[in-house]
Amino acid sequence: MELQYGGKPDLRTSRGRSLLYKMISDFWSIVPASLWAVVDGKPLTFIYSADLVRDYNQWTFDIISKRFQGEFGAPPYFVLEASWEKVRTSGAFVWGVALNGPRTMGRIGSLGPGYDDRAVSERPDKSVRDREHGDVYKAAWDEIATSGVRIATIETWNEWHEATEVAPSIEYGRRFLDMTAEGIRRWKEADFSKTSYVWTDLGRFPYLRGLRPALRAQDGAWRVRNLGNREGAYPEHAGKLSGFIYLDVGNEFIYAAPSEVWVTVEYYDGGTDGWYLEYDGVPNPYTKTETVPLTDTKKWRRKTFLLPDAFYDGRQNYGADFRIGDDFAADKRINYFGRVWIWKSAPSNKQPALIRIEDVELVPNIIVEIPLITSDPDGRAVGLTLDPPFRFAKILAKTDGSRVLQLHPGSNESRHLPYRLTVLATDTGTPALSDAATFLIKVKF
Repeated sequence: MELQYGGKPDLRTSRGRSLLYKMISDFWSIVPASLWAVVDGKPLTFIYSADLVRDYNQWTFDIISKRFQGEFGAPPYFVLEASWEKVRTSGAFVWGVALNGPRTMGRIGSLGPGYDDRAVSERPDKSVRDREHGDVYKAAWDEIATSGVRIATIETWNEWHEATEVAPSIEYGRRFLDMTAEGIRRWKEADFSKTSYVWTDLGRFPYLRGLRPALRAQDGAWRVRNLGNREGAYPEHAGKLSGFIYLDVGNEFIYAAPSEVWVTVEYYDGGTDGWYLEYDGVPNPYTKTETVPLTDTKKWRRKTFLLPDAFYDGRQNYGADFRIGDDFAADKRINYFGRVWIWKSAPSNKQPALIRIEDVELVPNIIVEIPLITSDPDGRAVGLTLDPPFRFAKILAKTDGSRVLQLHPGSNESRHLPYRLTVLATDTGTPALSDAATFLIKVKF
């Protein structure tokens, strides 16, 4: 555009708008109509960064939409990169997710497999996000599946120079293309519209079921430490970066509709200070609950809030629906949080618990057994499953009634980066509730 315009184009002018329109029109004229991607009958049209233009306004896209409809019979479904802050179109997406992790904006989610620009010689500052044998990409699809977004964008198909590609390659073969197909399948099959609750486990590797952390940066940065047989998340206060943990409810569960919901937060009762929630309510996107006082029992406890006017339109920072605050600025005390549930009716079944599992390092062809310790406050049976079901891992029941995770990797399972395995403990209540323990398995060479 700069070459044709003689500099960054001003899209407020007729010449600038005509240049942008021609690029859009030429594209849709070349692609046969039978191959168009459409949303609600509108051709799906993504526009990259606003940094490539001098200026623009709402009129820019209103005029282009009308002209496009006259030529093609329908207006475009414009999805603009988040830097186009001065206009409203059908949707927006975030660029940079291959490096920085998946993001959602309204009904559109973006993800990537990893990033490595060390081969780009003219860049003085290099950035790397290791693919971790596909674990990064799988976790990103888990976030998309749990978010309820309508459109998912993948960054990228074939930007080889930044190593963000999912296209078949000599290095990976079809692996990331097949992972894309599997991720899309799980995303399309996920349906939280009819579930009675959603939940997440805030560990090193958050377990997501219709509820997820919105962002782990800026005033929503948080860390994890081991505390009382489970992992506890806490706002990152170093350098006064954060005071909150932001959470986003999947759009299929509740989205921009006044609702009565119950929120249960698992917290570590250490100290005598307190914490609270701020949720996206009908009158105020930061509606504050009462403060939960701590009584220093040194135990994990749970608090359930009734929110009579939850709206959950993503009006908090980073598109979040609520946040957990610990008042560190006032009391200088850190609070820790585990699982979080959101219910459409008052909860009656109590949640099971699974003792945290330590990371392990294994030698090929040697069997290791790890005890799996569960409990259920209602006295119900608790089933155990693995996600994903690795060939060298299985759950065994012992003659004394205890259960173990047996790990028996072969020589072909050795690799430089560890495997990531989640053990799920699920009770037999109605509805069935779960706990999750995710840990790393390193298989030596």
